[in-house]
Amino acid sequence: MAKRFTDTDKWQKNWFSDLSKDEKLLWIYILDHCDYAGIYEPNWKLTNFMLDTEFKDFPQSILKQIEQTNHERRWFVADFIVFQYGVLKLNSSM
Repeated sequence: MAKRFTDTDKWQKNWFSDLSKDEKLLWIYILDHCDYAGIYEPNWKLTNFMLDTEFKDFPQSILKQIEQTNHERRWFVADFIVFQYGVLKLNSSM
């Protein structure tokens, strides 16, 4: 089980406060289920079951916080690594 830092200031950030309840829940779910490098591969059937939602794709508001990778189904949470680990160096043991 991975343990993660959480940004308690997210609730004061404009982009986060503009999200609907379901979008907020989706964002927290993404952060909890991405891998150690911030890569998330959506499984909408499971996500909707777990969150009791009806997402078929990422809402536009969340797309501003993630980037699609070269792999079609994987997404990168842009600020994840810096927030969780700080600035990485070539000799980092990640």
